[in-house]
Amino acid sequence: MGTFRRQELESRRRELERKRQSFEARMVMMRAEFEVEEEVIQQTISESELLGEEVVQDRGQMVLSRQADSSAYKRDVRTNGARTNGARTNGPRGL
Repeated sequence: MGTFRRQELESRRRELERKRQSFEARMVMMRAEFEVEEEVIQQTISESELLGEEVVQDRGQMVLSRQADSSAYKRDVRTNGARTNGARTNGPRGL
């Protein structure tokens, strides 16, 4: 093999090695970028899930609150209704 041919082969090997190193460096950089994006997205997902749980809990609390309000309202209506009925029967006209 001639000297020129050997130099050409060595040049191609060096070029190939540079391309391999460049490729690997880009892969490392892309992996790092991906990991940062993944972390941000995972955090967003977690926050959304927590927010969703809070909404469900808030709705549950509202339902319970409304039920309590409704029960209190029913008690008041019954109590007030009994007084009203009693006032009618025990009123000054005797009705």
